[in-house]
Amino acid sequence: MIDNQKPTMNKKQSFFKLFLSLILINIVLLTVVMKLYNGDFDGVVNPFSAAGDYRTLAGLPNTLSMYLYSLDMAVNGLILLVFAYKFYKKNGDSAGIVKPLLCVLAGCGFLIAGASPDDIRHPFHVLGSSMAIASLWIIATNYIYEIRKKIKPAAYFLMQGILQIPILAYAATYFLGVDPLSYILQKYALAGLCIALLYPSYIKEKK
Repeated sequence: MIDNQKPTMNKKQSFFKLFLSLILINIVLLTVVMKLYNGDFDGVVNPFSAAGDYRTLAGLPNTLSMYLYSLDMAVNGLILLVFAYKFYKKNGDSAGIVKPLLCVLAGCGFLIAGASPDDIRHPFHVLGSSMAIASLWIIATNYIYEIRKKIKPAAYFLMQGILQIPILAYAATYFLGVDPLSYILQKYALAGLCIALLYPSYIKEKK
């Protein structure tokens, strides 16, 4: 009985570490990208992707930040492909193919977004970003649903609220063109997504 439980805990810890690595890498690289932006960059009222534009809002070259932003997106893509492999290895049958497939879509989305600065390849950047965020959103929603029996109902609905409310508000304001509100909500949506990906990986089974 003990031997059967150890691999499960190891896998949980492994997924938690991967999610945490993904989040920490983004915090560090995006902070550097904004600091190296060729001009003043307001990380609250501007979308993160604007820091990786080919040119700044003032029309100045923004080469270094653009390359670092692309590097961040590429790292995200590669980590998501690692997730795809791990999810497939954990459930390598037709019933367990959804998560690996979503991870591949998210990974490819990050790669497309990273290779497409928002100001000069806007349609491709939007396509890649949408693929990445939508896939991670579905994974997080399902991830929380999977642990619903291991946590109290109040905790389950709280986690779903932390994930769903900000990301749906962000999506609605973005596609309706309600700026800069959508850019501000982007940060809350990404924070909710991070929490929703970390929590189910860390949670222990109810005794």
